[in-house]
Amino acid sequence: MSLLRVEGLKKAFGGLLAVDDVNLEIQAGEMSSIIGPNGAGKTTFFNLVTGYLSKDSGRVFFKGDDISRLSPPQICHQGIGRAFQVSNLFPRFTAFDNVQVALMMHKRMALDFFSNARKLLRPETLKILEEVGLADQAHLLSKSLAHGDQKRLDIAIALASEPELLMLDEPTAGMNPKESFKIMDLVAGIARARGMTVVFIEHDMDIVFSISERIRVMHMGRLFAAGKPEEIRENREVKQIYLGESE
Repeated sequence: MSLLRVEGLKKAFGGLLAVDDVNLEIQAGEMSSIIGPNGAGKTTFFNLVTGYLSKDSGRVFFKGDDISRLSPPQICHQGIGRAFQVSNLFPRFTAFDNVQVALMMHKRMALDFFSNARKLLRPETLKILEEVGLADQAHLLSKSLAHGDQKRLDIAIALASEPELLMLDEPTAGMNPKESFKIMDLVAGIARARGMTVVFIEHDMDIVFSISERIRVMHMGRLFAAGKPEEIRENREVKQIYLGESE
């Protein structure tokens, strides 16, 4: 049984069909990417799967259960974590606080008036920060972190929900090539250690072809190609539409 199965997913904005009858399956343990030109529908597809947009039609199944009508928090609790293209941080909170709050929300913990908040889930919070290489910056405000470290923190927040499937929207956006490979190697290592499935949107083809076990290609809202990196690299339609190559 596939971990994630999407059937006939559609979403239109006025006359624009942003996601057009997309069907796909993602297997447990897979490290896969979704590529395509700007406006291909990749982020809209992510938003439909994770409940941030309503679907015009289609269904989403996770571990065999229909999650099509669940809210984003409910989908998160089912086991799907999400990191956004633009980091979604509390800028005046420290890196520690950002992850701690995410853990508390996942565990449905509430503070009472007399509780010492900083002691709550401290070992768990520090462990996640260590996983992403931010343990030595736990005390810093998130707004003061370098761009690449803010991306790491965004991933740490997603990991706080203990996801079985982690969905990353352009995790290397704004990074130089060295930083990009470093953070994706980090993600791949965490995925192996946790037994986690990862699907990510990416424009850097060097990253895509070096990290992905399977690549899916979207264009004008449709999924028109899927396969192993070597299959996608040799796909004539992908070369013409996305890579800009001609025969």
